[in-house]
Amino acid sequence: MTKLTLKEKTKALQDTVAMPEARDWYLNCSDQTRLFAVARELNDALLQTLNEGKSGAFSTIEGVSGTISNAIAPIAEKHQDVITNKYRFSSTIAMFFAVNYNPSFYNYILEKVILIKGYQAIS
Repeated sequence: MTKLTLKEKTKALQDTVAMPEARDWYLNCSDQTRLFAVARELNDALLQTLNEGKSGAFSTIEGVSGTISNAIAPIAEKHQDVITNKYRFSSTIAMFFAVNYNPSFYNYILEKVILIKGYQAIS
């Protein structure tokens, strides 16, 4: 295990991003091409939202969750036939932001993203 100072660790976290793999989304899709395409769409939305957050665009946790919902809801609605495990789907989003943005956001984002507006299959 590599030991870092707190400052070094914080810098390392800021300079990297951990992305979900296709299997982390728990999508129910036997077509591998579509599976990877949907995962890529979701990951692009997460990364865009993360970049907004890291640029200082959010002043509150509500701003983060609202932006996530606005980014993910259209994709989730478009691909609702493959999103069959809403808890695992939402937990992937929450874990992404906990690891890459702020660990304390996990439970809040998990709760709010499950209630994504405009997408009934997740609510």
